[in-house]
Amino acid sequence: METDPMGNTTSYLHDKWGNVVKVIEPDGSLTQMEYYDPYNKHLLTEATDPRGGKWEWNYDEVGNLTERKTPLGATTAFKYEKGLLHSLTDALGATTEVLYDRQKNIKRIKAPNEGITEYEYDRLGQCTAITNPHQLRQLRHYDLLGRVELVQDFDDNNISLKYDAMDNVVRYSDAYKDIRYRYKGLNKLIERTEGDSTVRFTYDTEGQLRRIVNEEGEEYLFDLDGNGNVRKETAFDGLIREYERNQAGWVTKVQRTKKRYTSYDYDPNGRIAQVSYHDGSSERYLYEAGFLKEATNADAIVTFERDKLGNITKERTQRTNSEEVTEVYSEYDILGRRIKLSSNLGADINYELDKLSNISKITAGDWEAKIDYDKLGLEIQRELTGNVKHESRRDRLGRLRHQVTSDERGRPIHWKEYQWGIDYRLHQIIDHTYKDRDVAFDYDDKGYLVRAIYNRKEEQFRTPDKLGNLYETKDKKDRKYKNSQLQQDRTYYYHYDVEGNLIFKEHIKDVGYRPVFSGSELRDLGIQPKSTGKGILYTWNANGSLRSVLGVDGMRYSFKYDAFGRRIEKRRMNSSIKFVWDDNVLLHEVLRKNTKDSEDKITTWVFEDLTLSAKIVNGKAYSIINDHLGTPIMALDSEGVEVWTRLLDIYGRVKYEYKSSSLGDDPMPFIPFLQAGQYYDIEIGLAYNRFRYYDPSTGTYISQDPIGLRSGQPNIYAYVRDPNGSIDFFGLAPKCAVRKATEEDGDCNLVLTISRKNFSDNNEALIHIELYMQSTGKNTFTYDPTKADDRRKDSLKGIETKKGYDRDEFPMAIFREGGKGASVIHINPSDNRSVGSAIGKALEGNKTGSKVKIVIVD
Repeated sequence: METDPMGNTTSYLHDKWGNVVKVIEPDGSLTQMEYYDPYNKHLLTEATDPRGGKWEWNYDEVGNLTERKTPLGATTAFKYEKGLLHSLTDALGATTEVLYDRQKNIKRIKAPNEGITEYEYDRLGQCTAITNPHQLRQLRHYDLLGRVELVQDFDDNNISLKYDAMDNVVRYSDAYKDIRYRYKGLNKLIERTEGDSTVRFTYDTEGQLRRIVNEEGEEYLFDLDGNGNVRKETAFDGLIREYERNQAGWVTKVQRTKKRYTSYDYDPNGRIAQVSYHDGSSERYLYEAGFLKEATNADAIVTFERDKLGNITKERTQRTNSEEVTEVYSEYDILGRRIKLSSNLGADINYELDKLSNISKITAGDWEAKIDYDKLGLEIQRELTGNVKHESRRDRLGRLRHQVTSDERGRPIHWKEYQWGIDYRLHQIIDHTYKDRDVAFDYDDKGYLVRAIYNRKEEQFRTPDKLGNLYETKDKKDRKYKNSQLQQDRTYYYHYDVEGNLIFKEHIKDVGYRPVFSGSELRDLGIQPKSTGKGILYTWNANGSLRSVLGVDGMRYSFKYDAFGRRIEKRRMNSSIKFVWDDNVLLHEVLRKNTKDSEDKITTWVFEDLTLSAKIVNGKAYSIINDHLGTPIMALDSEGVEVWTRLLDIYGRVKYEYKSSSLGDDPMPFIPFLQAGQYYDIEIGLAYNRFRYYDPSTGTYISQDPIGLRSGQPNIYAYVRDPNGSIDFFGLAPKCAVRKATEEDGDCNLVLTISRKNFSDNNEALIHIELYMQSTGKNTFTYDPTKADDRRKDSLKGIETKKGYDRDEFPMAIFREGGKGASVIHINPSDNRSVGSAIGKALEGNKTGSKVKIVIVD
């Protein structure tokens, strides 16, 4: 029995061998386990989860897992040779094979699609070369202490690493970057210098971080309680947050400036049950058998039905003060992969998947797409309705080199060419169809995209200062910033509230409209006019979401959201657009004009994961072609005719656009999506970016990053450094993103998303995590850093050290599942430390006992 300081008790029942056979959670949820293996009385063979789902495991005579069966009946088989995992085969026959050398190092991994990755080692067992499925090689050289000192990467970028006596990296350099690090004591980073920019860190006598000084000398301060929890923090801009906690250390209230606050209530299992705000609004969450069942706020009630695995089979949204209900249905195969998506508004989308779970075919009514992939799992061709073939020709690194869209006779409809440099920097896009749409790009040493040249003559600058504040001139004189807040550009003055939200965009020059507010009325709102007093007014909800926008012409637009922060309505006078979601992407938008004879106009959006594939409206289907990042660039009708094309500039503004007369004269954008994840509201000039709004006129967000320092950015208003190389789908941009669990995430409090592209290719730590999760079927772990040191000692006990390698354990010691019995392998130290530190930083500060689901994405 375990009782936390709040009196919540978790009960454990053990058998005579000490195995846990029953767990009763504080909310009464029951998990039962059985141990019937004839060779080992401590091997789990069967478990029944709180939903009644039955899991089964079988082992060989030495205790190796040979078979795992899920509640849906999917069986994964594991085969071994000489005690080492040789292959794993899923329920549909997809097999991954692992081969070893004589020293038991992994020599080759063969994926289900026949893609082969090979590894080479020196006499000390140090990995010296990795060859990817396209036969490109990464070479590694080691110093006499077995530390990686030089990497010749797959793209021929030479990476150099230098260390101090404690094996801390003190200098990193490659073809573009040169970064230096300084430490205090054994391994406390106190200074990071890149070019002329330095960030400094200060610790107390207990080694706890107390201060960060950014590139401009601004300070971020932490005040800690006796347990090392943050009690008060003062941000770079002076914004103060104070934290109240209960006896278990869980945050119960965040007090901000001017009596603004957020308070948290928890259920007996430690999951957030209610979030309340200073304006009286709240969000409530109910759980059932370990999964989220209902989420409610003032605008909507969202409920879920699930299968035995916890996959959502129905999501029902009841809008408050309305009888309007939308329902989204999902069906899954035996592996738990979704194969059908439908709704009560007419969506009927079917998916077929290959052995790597890539979507190989999508159908939506009469529209379809057939998709082929290479050995890296990257798309190389799709066949679309209208006898259209779209080819994605790639180099051996997987980078897109040519996009060729052809009609049924093989004649090019559109042809784009991409030219790349070292470090995956896109140098030029050549449009062989529209000759005036060529674009060349320049970057600085820190990886910022700083300039574009259109049609070989028109320059556009995106010049950053030390903090990443952007300017449209090379000399950086066109804008003024304070604490990373844009204060003035050539057209507007910008005014913010005490929490850093933009509240008024004031015209510098008179624009001719009558003032919507008098000067005294603006001052009552906390706004001190600097010029005309005319402009755009923004109001905010207490949870940080944008409530309304009032234009200079007096037109007001208001917004509603569900309890997950998804926008469900945009309203202007008697007209509205209702949004229906499928997880984090739009499924429908319903245009409603409240006039006597008007009918709802329903648009259905077809996505592949986070990438738009098709638009269906008024009984017509349009195929969408995207660039290398998933940004829509072209649309074709069901006859294969090009009806829409677009080019965005480096800020995300529309640079060129063609719209066929066949689409009618609707003034609204045919495709409202800008950069991936951004839905453009042309009425207000902003792009809704899930958790924030992005302003393409400035290249910044209009509110602070909700995850603060975890974004890894020096600037909490900034978009990504290189919009040619990365995206910010949710308005958040760390290497490892942590978010509150939503309806599709299952029995967990948090979801930790790890992006492969932010780490080295074939990163061995990520491979270790993936192999562990595949072989055990476990992807959710309990965060508890309080005993991490003890767990790490237990996990490494008896594991020999190996020169030039780190002992990498998973589950990590910051999880309760870590410690004795964790999987431990020897891997490249830089791979181990880069992934380990990113995960640790991402989870730092979250509630002890949180269940964390790990998801690895490309």
